[in-house]
Amino acid sequence: MFTSHRYFFVWPVLLKPSGSCCCSIDMKTNKTTFLILFITIFIWLESPLKAQKLDLESGQIVFNASTQIERYSGTTTAISGSLDFDEQAFSFTVLLDSISTGNSTRDRKMREDHLETATYPKATFSGKLTQISDLSDAQAIPVTANGIFKLHGVEKDMNITGYLTQDGESYRLEATFPILLSDFDIKTPRFLFVRVRDEHKVIVSLTF
Repeated sequence: MFTSHRYFFVWPVLLKPSGSCCCSIDMKTNKTTFLILFITIFIWLESPLKAQKLDLESGQIVFNASTQIERYSGTTTAISGSLDFDEQAFSFTVLLDSISTGNSTRDRKMREDHLETATYPKATFSGKLTQISDLSDAQAIPVTANGIFKLHGVEKDMNITGYLTQDGESYRLEATFPILLSDFDIKTPRFLFVRVRDEHKVIVSLTF
């Protein structure tokens, strides 16, 4: 049941019910309401974290490896992921059979004998952003994500540190972290008499 003092919002005016069939327009209250509405929308539009959850737009992940005599890299852009400011969550998934080192023989052996992509087709990371401060356009801020990295069917706790940059309506996350193949039960590749070192460096560059 409504009382005679309650206001009803009818765009673009406020109508105040009276005892008769006529209604009066409270222009002062109407202007105040418009001002409050305008300020609220302006603040929301200017907020750097207004988009709470963002899906990955584009990205690249590079795996750097080395032997006693050379260094090489495997690169892929077959990535999906999300960045959720509301939950402070970050995740990505990589299709491992898309990694290319520029050497087809090495790629085939890596996929079949070491990564075993037919059985373990993906590598994933899912975690929480534990350090994140206010963003401003074109300024990189340090961030840390604590979570689980899964590779070759093995899950490991991992802290990933990097930088988050706002670029207009997009956000770019860049990070570098090491992994050991032995931690994930992956046989160390060997090419003739040359063995690949256990430690690989992972370089992540993602745009949301």
